[in-house]
Parts: sequence; C-alpha cells; structure tokens
Amino acid sequence: MGKPLARYGTNAKAYMIMATAVVLGLSGSLVIAHADWLALTLADSQEGAPYAIVGWTLLVAGMVAMAWGVWGMGAFFELRRKGVRYSKGRLVTELRWKDIEDIQVHKNVVVHRGSRHVSWEVYIYGYENSIYLSSGFLQLVPSVTELLNMLKSVSGIDVVLPETLY
Repeated sequence: MGKPLARYGTNAKAYMIMATAVVLGLSGSLVIAHADWLALTLADSQEGAPYAIVGWTLLVAGMVAMAWGVWGMGAFFELRRKGVRYSKGRLVTELRWKDIEDIQVHKNVVVHRGSRHVSWEVYIYGYENSIYLSSGFLQLVPSVTELLNMLKSVSGIDVVLPETLY
C-alpha cells in the first residue's frame, strides 16, 4: 500500500473519555459513601437519599463513558501513497486508489434550541470491498475536515464535500 501519508485514529479521544469516566465513577462513589454527611453539612438535613441518587447517577454516567471509550479504541484510518486502509482490532480493509469507484461524504447538521451538532459519514466504495467511516468513528477523530481535505487531495477522485451551512 505504500508509505503512510496520514493516519487518523481514535485512541487519544478514547483515553480522554475513559479518564473522564474514572473521575465520574470516583466522584459518584464518594458522594454515595458520604451522602448522609453531605446532607447534614450542606442542607442541615438527616435525609441523604437525594445525595445518594446524585452519586449513583454519576457512577452510572462513568460506566457509560467508560464503555464508550473502550468501544472507540483501536480504530485507525490511513491514507497511503497507493490507497487507504481502515483497521478496527484485527479487522483490516485496504483499497487501492485504482480500485475505488466512488467516495461519498454525508453531513448531518442538527440545530436544537440554538445548539448546533454536526455529524459526518464517509463511504468509500471499491469494486470488491468498501470502507464505511461511521459518525461514531469520525467523532473521535481529531479533525474530520482535515481528513476529508486530505482524502480529496490525495485520492485524485472527485470527492464532493457538502457545503457548510453555518
């Protein structure tokens, strides 16, 4: 496949998510363990159940974040001199530039109450195989626009990038 020109992976953001999960889990555990003391100190009350509920919520959020971080680890997309390579664990898919029929980029923009969320999906179709870069993978990549511009410039294929709405 030739020399790697660029490599986009998910590990850096996955580690940050897992570090956040550890902080959430430890915070939740501390709040659960000291719920009665917190109620007495902060609210001058004998009822620690609301603080315990907050603690359990933090603990569950930490477990969900840890699962998301572990799920997102180990995925890499490489732009190489003679093609592209996508690997997730032991599954590796390679496509040479001459074997690629089409590259499609989809952009979804959702605006809700003034908050704007953008998600991307990339489909690289080959004659025998294809590579799908999901929105979950692309959320964990450091820069989606850099990846798309590099793919467009290196591939020699007419990649139509969606217009920016905002």
